[in-house]
Amino acid sequence: SDVTVSDCTLRTGEGGIKLGTESAGDFERIRLSRVRIVSAREGGIKLLSVDGGVIRDVTIEDVTMGRVVVPIIMRLGARLKEFRAGQGRHAPGAIENITLRRITARDAQQIGILVSGIPQARVSHVVIEDVDLQLPGGGSEEEGETRLEEKPAAYPEISMFGARMPAAAMYLRHIADVRLSRVRIHLADPDLRPAAICI
Repeated sequence: SDVTVSDCTLRTGEGGIKLGTESAGDFERIRLSRVRIVSAREGGIKLLSVDGGVIRDVTIEDVTMGRVVVPIIMRLGARLKEFRAGQGRHAPGAIENITLRRITARDAQQIGILVSGIPQARVSHVVIEDVDLQLPGGGSEEEGETRLEEKPAAYPEISMFGARMPAAAMYLRHIADVRLSRVRIHLADPDLRPAAICI
């Protein structure tokens, strides 16, 4: 808790800014600003709670990124891995009170924003504003009819849902009070999928 990070240049074969995967503990009051992600093979901004931990009160702003698979991923799941005997959590955690602003991504390889809770635990109170994303497009009408599996116990990675998303730009499900404003999407190729899916 109470972590501030600013003025960084990052290059990684994994996630650029990442809270979680191994997330039985909580992340609270995190501030990141003025970050340049040169490349990140596994995603730009990744907020992941799958082991019962809470990710709360996080602000990430003024981030530029290039060559990422997906610029923004939030996943709330229920893997509930026990890291120490008798100290595991037995219910999903939370992702709440998240603010992402002034985010720019170039050369992303898939969808721009993926936010996915599970039926019994929703991602909540999220603000995403002033975002400019360059995405590949090129999706087909058939891909737009794809239904993503829930996979609550899976390791949280974009690949868990398959190679293509049913939306060209944004896919949001099991959410509560998620607000988007001034989100600009640029598609390199025409796309027959819906631009955004919110379910």
